[in-house]
Amino acid sequence: IMLHGMKILAVDDDVLSLEMLASILSDRGAECCLARDGREAMDIAEVTPDLDIMILDLQMPVMSGFDVLRQCKGNPYLSELPVVVVAADHAEKLASLKLGADDFLAKPYNHEELELRIIKLVDARRLAQAARKAKQEFLSIASHELRTPMHQIKGLAELLEDSLTPEEQQELIGQLKLS
Repeated sequence: IMLHGMKILAVDDDVLSLEMLASILSDRGAECCLARDGREAMDIAEVTPDLDIMILDLQMPVMSGFDVLRQCKGNPYLSELPVVVVAADHAEKLASLKLGADDFLAKPYNHEELELRIIKLVDARRLAQAARKAKQEFLSIASHELRTPMHQIKGLAELLEDSLTPEEQQELIGQLKLS
């Protein structure tokens, strides 16, 4: 099952389309959260930090998909959540991509194509998150590894400032060179 373990927020005001999409995604192993308008989608997204992706219709009551895109991409906690727009009007493709949509499918869409696009986007996001985590861990280790000898050098430099004999100063300089 290709979507196993993924948490997907599906947003569409057409209940039949939403239920069909949820059924397809669930059959492929995904956990689905469903919203029937943009406001409901934002409410779910804001309290569900482990969402993997959002499948978003554009033309909806209460809050449009365009407004959802604007709010998601403007929110630091949601800005990296991949969003696939599915809309009947292919002319909306450029507008949704300009607002930050990661992908676009015109309705009616091929379910297998949607699944492949979801996998591609979720995998890319997970890879980017893993790379960021590895970078942070590396920088933390590098910082620690640099700080330890720097403390030793600083301590030796402070000793040099004190009134020491020239022989003691030369001995400390030798230790600094070895650091």
